[in-house]
Order: sequence, then C-alpha cells, then structure tokens
Amino acid sequence: MANLEPGVATQLTDHLERLYPHLNASAIAQLVHDLSPTDSLHKQGANGELWNEQDVMLITYGDSIVDHNTASTPAPLSVLHQFLNAHLSEVVNKVHILPFYPYTSDDGFSVVDYRQVNPTLGNWSDVQALAHDYDLMFDGVINHISAASPWFFEYLSSYSQTEHYFFEASPSTDVSCVVRPRTSPLLQKVNTVRGEAYVWCTFGHDQIDLNYANPQVLVEVVQLLYFYLAKGASWFRLDAIAYMWKESGTSCIHLWQTHEIIKILRLLVAQAKSTAVLITETNVPMAENIAYFGAGDEAHSVYNFSLPPLMLEALLSQDGRTLSHWLTNLPVLEAGTTFLNFLASHDGIGMRPAEGLLSDQELTRMKLHCVELGGLTSDRALADGQVKTYELNIGFFDSLRRTYAGDEALHVERFCLAYGMVLGMAGVPAIYIHSFLATPNDYDRFRRTGRHRAINRRQWLLSELEQQLVDPNSTQARVLTQLKMFLKVRRQQCAFHPDAHQQILDIGSRCVAWRRVSTTPAQCITAVHNITAEPLTLATIDLGLLSGQALDLLTSNRYNFEAQSVQNLQLAPYQIMWLESIP
Repeated sequence: MANLEPGVATQLTDHLERLYPHLNASAIAQLVHDLSPTDSLHKQGANGELWNEQDVMLITYGDSIVDHNTASTPAPLSVLHQFLNAHLSEVVNKVHILPFYPYTSDDGFSVVDYRQVNPTLGNWSDVQALAHDYDLMFDGVINHISAASPWFFEYLSSYSQTEHYFFEASPSTDVSCVVRPRTSPLLQKVNTVRGEAYVWCTFGHDQIDLNYANPQVLVEVVQLLYFYLAKGASWFRLDAIAYMWKESGTSCIHLWQTHEIIKILRLLVAQAKSTAVLITETNVPMAENIAYFGAGDEAHSVYNFSLPPLMLEALLSQDGRTLSHWLTNLPVLEAGTTFLNFLASHDGIGMRPAEGLLSDQELTRMKLHCVELGGLTSDRALADGQVKTYELNIGFFDSLRRTYAGDEALHVERFCLAYGMVLGMAGVPAIYIHSFLATPNDYDRFRRTGRHRAINRRQWLLSELEQQLVDPNSTQARVLTQLKMFLKVRRQQCAFHPDAHQQILDIGSRCVAWRRVSTTPAQCITAVHNITAEPLTLATIDLGLLSGQALDLLTSNRYNFEAQSVQNLQLAPYQIMWLESIP
C-alpha cells in the first residue's frame, strides 16, 4: 500500500467497511492500493488553488464544429482545438468535452469502451493536445454502459452467478418507489448462457446499469479515473451519479451508498492529483442536488441546476424577485466546494430543479412559452405511474426570443444579459458552445434523429461558422463579441473569485443586484442588472453606494457619490453595471 498516504489508506478502508460490511474491506482496499498512481502523477498540480476568477468552462461535444471542406479532413477534436485557439483562448481556460468514447446511442452517453476515443472524433493524441492548452473535464459515465460493450457481452456469456458487473432484478422486484428520468420500462429481459435474466436500465435499454454491490465494479471505476488523469483530465463530471446504487423497495436515487462511493472517488482522485475536481451531475430539486457536497467530502462542485429555469423565468416575466430570493437563500458552502453556474448544456432546461421554487402555474407558462417558440419537451415517469415534464428541449438563445409580454426587440441584449449575470455570480461559470455561438434550434437534426435533445446539439460546419463570425452584424458575431467582452473584464477581478463573498441586494422586481467582496486582495464590486426591456432609474442609496467613487468596469464610466444627497443611476434596457468601489 505504498502509493497511498497512511491517512488516506485508513479513510479508504473505513468507507469500504461501511459500503461492504459483509465483505473483506481490507482486501478490497489492497486492490485499490495496487492501482494507485506513481509519485510522478501524484505530484502533478500539487500547488495552487482549485479555482479562481479566471476559470471559465466551455461545454462542447467533440464534433460540435466539423470541417468537411479540405482534401484531408482533420479530426473534429483537432478542428475544435483550432477553433478554440482562434476565437476563445483569451477567455476560456477549461473545456468539458462531452463523452468522446465509442458509443451506440444517446449522443455518447451509452459508452462501448471507456478507454478508447471514438475514431470519428480523433484519438488520444488529439485529446492530449487539447489538454496541453486547456484544463479538460472528462465525463465519467459510470452509472451505466452500452449493451454493446465488452463488459455486457462478457456478462451474457459468463456462467458465473455472482461476479458480473450488472444489476439484475426479477419482474417481481418491488420497483414501485423507483424515481427515474425516463418513461421506458425499467427492466429489460436478456438471454444469457445461464438462462433468461432481467437487467436494470434507468435510462434506456441500450444503457445497462452497473452493479456497485460488486466491489470489483468500484475497483474498475477507480482504475478508470486514474487512467483519465494520466490522459490529461483535470476535472471529472460524474454523469447520472444519483442512480448508481439500487435496493428493492427504495427510490433507488440518492441512497447513502451512492454518497459513500462519491466520498471514496474524491478521496482517491485528490490523492492522485491535488487539484483534480469532481462534479456531480444530478438534475434534481435544489436540496437534493446540494446534498452531494456532503460535509465538504463529496463533490467539489455541483451543477447549479436551479439557475437556468429561474433565470429564464426572471427574464421572460421581467420580474427578478424569485431569482433574487433564491440567490439570497443559497447555502454557505464548505471550503473547497463551489457551484458550477450554467444556463445551457447539451441537455434541455430541467424542470425538476425548479420544483418548490416556481409554482405549477409558472412552470406551465414557461413550458407553453417554449413550445410556442418551437421547443419540445421530454417526460419522466413518477412512481405512481403519472408522467410529468422533465425538461424543455430548446436552445437557450431561442427560449429568450421574446418575453411573456410579447416583446421580441433586444433579443441579443436579453440573452447576453443572462450570461453577464452568471459571470458575476459566486461559483465557476460554464458556457455551452452553442450559447457562445447563439445557435438556433436545429430542427433538421431533430427530424433526422427523432430525439428531442438533438434540437440543442447542432453540428456547425467550420466554413459556415467562420463566415458568420467575420460579419460583425451577424447574430453569432454580436453574441460572441459581447460575451468575450464580459469575460475579459470578469477574469481580471478578484471580487469575482468563485469563493468571494456575495450579498444579494433587495431593490425591487425590475433589477437584480448583488455585491461581491474579496479580501486578498481587497476589492468590492456591485453588480447591477436591468432585467427589463425598459430603461431603469436606480437610487444609489438603495445599492448601498453612499459616498466615494465607483468605476463601471464595463464602460469605464466613473461615478461620484455624496453621503448627504440622493443620486440616480440610469440603466438602458438589459444593461449591466459592474461598479467597483474606489477608496
């Protein structure tokens, strides 16, 4: 056990004893010890903090941009690298490449082989070239694996009754309480050499759930994460992690054993690389989502899933009170944890994370609005057999095409305001590539695939995209230019460090505002956002700006405040001010 520090080794054994009380935890721990990386890997990233104000995550598929116009077409991962270096290298330092492994369905989330790069995207050299210029986040799609994977073929052909990697159940198993995000049958009948069996499929019959009650599965996953670290991963997104442990008669979501596994993964990954970060992807209501922080010993970060629907509601209704109230009541996080703030991703806009925050009437209004704008919806099955909307499938840019009041003007400004707000919030910002590019709904891709989520997963042709970006009046160029301007300013402000103090200001329904304060070095920024299509006048006293000076970091305008007089700020529709207090 020479590769693990003594304290880590003890903690690992303790976790394994809780997880597998009827098995030999010491023997399992020894298997993990034997896999742990050499000192050379352990020393990578030994110095430095986990995140700072310069961190911006790009979310993209490996083939979101392709090039079919050259004699020897470069691999999509190489095209992506070329595009990032040309257009985003000044403002993005982290890249989440969505699953780039061989797969059979679900746009990469039904993995055939975790250790290979999909040859249609490129190879490991392309991935590692990206890792040279950017911190990379890899997907750990470790709740399930493709029905075409070697692991599943081995299960079908094995005579062993106990050593397989998949969760079996009988048709009589009590699944009445199971919570899942799909409406397809949960159990799939398969024919093995041992006879007929039923395997558990949380997401679909091509995605077979792994069985973590078999500790060898956990050992395989630990080895896989070590492999990814060696291949250039700095961050890990743990996909659909909430469903990984199953017990008959339970909801099979958020079980304590799942939390115990995440503690093990964090412990071991941090031991291998001190600056590695684990992010849990749990598209669920807020209280359930933040439970994955544990006591600061589980996920380093969680996706801030409630933010997209609340931001959308605020901008469509032009009323920021619910958003401000939610921000005010966000929990104070443990040191070493933070939110990943995003508005759009490869999936839709989740409705579950808004439950308890928006009323049923507000959720229904949002759904109807998005459908009227050409969006689609995806459903989930409830334990009682009912079907409920799980997410809205629409590009975030198109979702803001008009407000509830029917106002279609200032679409670009409304959209850019949304991201400007994200960039000033506590947490690490993440921007989907199709938000940078103001990509409209892709109806051709939806019709071609039949999958609702395809509407938000366009594949740009590089030459077509470059043609749009050289035209300063194109929507793509306008949005990219504005977001890059926000980002260049943001990345220079220590008050926008993800951990800097955040105080929400209560100044009415038409404006959302907060104060960010850093201590080392000292900086105070008051971020003010007019979320309406009308000009807005604010009294500086309401913002707590009583005396002294402030510099608007976005316009370079200076303001003088006097303690004995009321002064006003004039904001144009959808304008943002980042007011730095000047001593």
